[in-house]
Amino acid sequence: MGWQDRDYAQSPPRGGGGRMFGGGMRATGGHWSVVTILIAINVAIFFFLGKNQEFFLSCAMQTDAVLHGQVWRLLTSQYLHASLMHLLFNMFGLYVFGPMLERTWGSRKFFTIYTIAGVCGNLFLAMMAIAGWIRSDAFAIGASGCVLGLLGGCAALFPRMEIYIWGILPVQMRTLAIVLAAGYVLKIAQQGNNYGGDACHLAGLAFGVWYARIGDLWWTTKGSRMFAGAGRGKRQVRQGAGAWQRKMQSRKADAALIDELLAKVYDGGLHSLSSSERKALTQATERQQREEQGASRVDRL
Repeated sequence: MGWQDRDYAQSPPRGGGGRMFGGGMRATGGHWSVVTILIAINVAIFFFLGKNQEFFLSCAMQTDAVLHGQVWRLLTSQYLHASLMHLLFNMFGLYVFGPMLERTWGSRKFFTIYTIAGVCGNLFLAMMAIAGWIRSDAFAIGASGCVLGLLGGCAALFPRMEIYIWGILPVQMRTLAIVLAAGYVLKIAQQGNNYGGDACHLAGLAFGVWYARIGDLWWTTKGSRMFAGAGRGKRQVRQGAGAWQRKMQSRKADAALIDELLAKVYDGGLHSLSSSERKALTQATERQQREEQGASRVDRL
């Protein structure tokens, strides 16, 4: 199975139909995109360090080593690949799925979600090893969990976006994610070839879907404010500046929340929103209206 990139508008509507396209060597502002940097790092590691057995064995994912404190393996294993085809397949997936999500989420959030998806894959693999489903001394490498996280994000945000399998068969993103998830579950249950890797794939895919559908909403409504208030006692000296920053963060969070929920309404209708999402949308809209009214009063003074 492979992916074929097709011409695709720079900013497609969320959830709308369209054709899948990677690309985007430079992000907005002329800087190198995170997708480009990740591809360059993975390629460089493969060609310059991939043959170093000591480096390989100290960075690959291994449950026993992680349980003995070598937690860096949860991250470093994402940048190792077993063969050139393994590398090319993962980097092509990153090239296809990455750019639109980097434009949607922004570079920092994109990199964070990409990384956490891979960590989730490794943690699920470790859980399987602890449960006795796979050998705890086995090694695992590759960016597949990260890339499947991107696929899950695309499937949640752009479910009707078409992707071409083997360059011939058009399949919607949502359908592709469901088929792959079912295949991974079956192979894990049957302990088929590379079922440990498929466990990482499944966990990465699940995290990507979760974050795109629920995690971003949780962050904009609760998470960001929770962390913003964690160190409030230490910032009393700069109370005025801190209040202004929180106000600006709140505005950005409300704008992002409104955009996301309206996109969901556009895709599935008003009934697609849960009661909590409708309440959050109403509250965010009311806050924006109060801000606009306050700004108008200041302008008239």
